[in-house]
Amino acid sequence: MLKRDFLKTGIPGLDPICGGGFPRDSIVTLSGPTGSGKSTFGMQYLVEGASKFKEPGLYISIEETKDSMHANMSGYSWDLEKLEKSKQLVFLDYPVSEVDQFVAQNSAIAEIINTMGITRVVVDSIMPVALLFSNDDEKKKGFLKLI
Repeated sequence: MLKRDFLKTGIPGLDPICGGGFPRDSIVTLSGPTGSGKSTFGMQYLVEGASKFKEPGLYISIEETKDSMHANMSGYSWDLEKLEKSKQLVFLDYPVSEVDQFVAQNSAIAEIINTMGITRVVVDSIMPVALLFSNDDEKKKGFLKLI
């Protein structure tokens, strides 16, 4: 029998609901209206992974700068600067005007992931990337290439 391998999120209460965490190497899409906590969820997933499991994370922000992300997350007890200094958390930020660069630099991002041993990646938000493509077929091909 094939055994499923799970990546524990570390988020209190979530792993039991998910049957042990997220399936390893899976892609999880989180959606909701502005202000519903998607960015906070993504950041907590990375912080918990780095803090509890020593699994480095990469936060790719499209639209929001690293500084504004730090400011928005300052209400939590997470020491993002310490995690960055210890290379357990890496931030990349792309302004909306440079979304095409994000898509074009997928090999550079893959190199960062591979050289730093990153096991968790959050892309916040994918919507600006979707707007690069003019039809559904192009979107599917573009997302598959990016993934």
